[in-house]
Amino acid sequence: GEPAASVRGAPSPGDATATHGDAPGKGDAPGKNDAPGKNDAPSKNDAPSTGDTPSTGGTPSTGDAPSKADPSPPSAPPDAKVEPTPPAADTGAAATGPAVDPPSADDGDAPPDEPPPSHDTPPGPEAVSKRDVDQAALQLAVGEGRIERLGSLYVARAGDDELTWNEAQDRCRGKRINGVQGFRLPGISELRKIRAARLLGAATYWARNRGAQQDEAVAYDAKAGTTALYLKLEPNARTVCVRTL
Repeated sequence: GEPAASVRGAPSPGDATATHGDAPGKGDAPGKNDAPGKNDAPSKNDAPSTGDTPSTGGTPSTGDAPSKADPSPPSAPPDAKVEPTPPAADTGAAATGPAVDPPSADDGDAPPDEPPPSHDTPPGPEAVSKRDVDQAALQLAVGEGRIERLGSLYVARAGDDELTWNEAQDRCRGKRINGVQGFRLPGISELRKIRAARLLGAATYWARNRGAQQDEAVAYDAKAGTTALYLKLEPNARTVCVRTL
């Protein structure tokens, strides 16, 4: 009834010298599970990450190892005081000294190459007025004896013929002496002044004054020193023309 010795004492597959687990055979050769493969290789979780926290696999992350240079400069803390960047020194200005502006017309100084204006220079044609030209021409006529001057009143020679008042007006308006026009009949007060200067003969001269009636004008009797009214259409008086400046 006991089991056979050959069966109990025989080496089993686990006691053999070259067993499945000890002998380098197919069972001991590195297989797919023992050789480093996809499962033993560093995974994405073990590989260096972009953060500073070490990964679960223990492999140092990119926070501990130097990484590629970040193109953006590090930002300053919110409370940090930012010092202004000093301006770059201008070596050209320091070498040559301060720039000097050329003198302008507003500085009040004439350029050195231009002489100061002379006070003896006669005024240009634009500085002479028409009144000055007329006065010079009339003064020349006074020297020639063609007219007489009584202050600002220039008196032309009186005619000897008797005309109507309208004809006398037209004669004075058309008179021209040395290029000067603008002559007219004198007023009563001017005729008295001319008489006092002995520039009138003993005759009657038309005045520019009109009478109360539209067809009447005033005439001055230089002999008696009185005035009278005459019809404008009657040739009753002589003509003397004057010009004032």
